[in-house]
Amino acid sequence: MEAALAEPVQRVLDLTLQHIADLEALIAQVEQWIADEVQAHHPEVLNLAGILGIGPVLASGIAAEIGDLSRFFHGQKWDKKRQRFRAKNLRDVEDAVAKLAGLWWPPADSGDFVAQERRMAKTGHRYLRYYLIEGADGRRRYLPEYAAFYARKYREVTKHQHKRALVLTARKSVGLIVGLLHRNEAYRAQEG
Repeated sequence: MEAALAEPVQRVLDLTLQHIADLEALIAQVEQWIADEVQAHHPEVLNLAGILGIGPVLASGIAAEIGDLSRFFHGQKWDKKRQRFRAKNLRDVEDAVAKLAGLWWPPADSGDFVAQERRMAKTGHRYLRYYLIEGADGRRRYLPEYAAFYARKYREVTKHQHKRALVLTARKSVGLIVGLLHRNEAYRAQEG
């Protein structure tokens, strides 16, 4: 009985491996198309693609979902310290992009009760959140600064360690991404 099944099982496994190889070839082709499009028509995306762990696909997704940064500079913000309105700065834009992506935890409280475990906001742009978190996962693998930050946040809690550390790493990287897009300059690794 086992000998009779060996050949059909081997055929199925061979077809499965061939299917996986075909899919990987298609993925590589689409990634090349995206890289060519970015190179030809969207050079500002190349600034993000230079960050280790992002690449042209995630960079183009992030840039496409954020759009034009100037829209986040419109209006004024209330300055609690000075008790007056002021123009929005780059930090305000960073906060707005993070909130747009849904990288924040709304408070979970009622009366005197304050929950220790809070759920991440379900509002926000889920594709931008996905791109930022995937990019943060890549950065933590390739950049020591982000790896150290991830490790520190991972050790801080006992529940949901990986998810929390990854989201906080993504939140930290929003400043880098917004800064590179705003100044239209390529990423340079920290020296020393």
